[in-house]
Amino acid sequence: RKFSLTCTIETHENRGRDILPFLHVCERLFNEGVDIVLKLHTKQSVHRADGGQWRRSLVEGLIGEGKAQSIVEDFTNDCRLGLVGPAAHMLPLTFYWGANQHNTEGLASRIGLPTLDKDSGVFASGSMFWVRLKAIQPILDSHLEPCLFEEESNQKDGTLAHALERIFAHVCTSTGFLVKSTNDQHTANQATPSRYRHASRSHRPT
Repeated sequence: RKFSLTCTIETHENRGRDILPFLHVCERLFNEGVDIVLKLHTKQSVHRADGGQWRRSLVEGLIGEGKAQSIVEDFTNDCRLGLVGPAAHMLPLTFYWGANQHNTEGLASRIGLPTLDKDSGVFASGSMFWVRLKAIQPILDSHLEPCLFEEESNQKDGTLAHALERIFAHVCTSTGFLVKSTNDQHTANQATPSRYRHASRSHRPT
């Protein structure tokens, strides 16, 4: 089956991984009046034996089996919907901070967001999701500079990009939008796994 698609290829410095280029593109799309975007990336995770399986599960959870059309319809029908993450990959911050609590809380303060809720906060693991750009406008308005992001050295955790991964859902709820997963009609924080095969649980933050 052939599709007629228009695409634009942009090149960016190898800094901020998939996150910083995504923010640059979203700033432009937001100014052009685009409403809903789908964030996908190559998700190599070569340090994990299940990296390829993780990527396929994320992509399948967002666009497989007619999900794309259904999700776009959900956004169209519900102006409160801000972010939709892949089923089984919406994780509670409670157990999956990793080495990112300090950076995430500092980033929230820098952007002007309220303190993250350590008990009910969630994030889309793997940084793939559908999002309404208006819902993440505070991040776009902060115009994070490339110099704030660490130089690439195969870091597995603890970078500004990892902190942003944990901010997207928070900024949506902070701006009055809903965050959901693809397999149910409930808000994501009502159905988040406390066990996740692609990441280790960290200690509960204090």
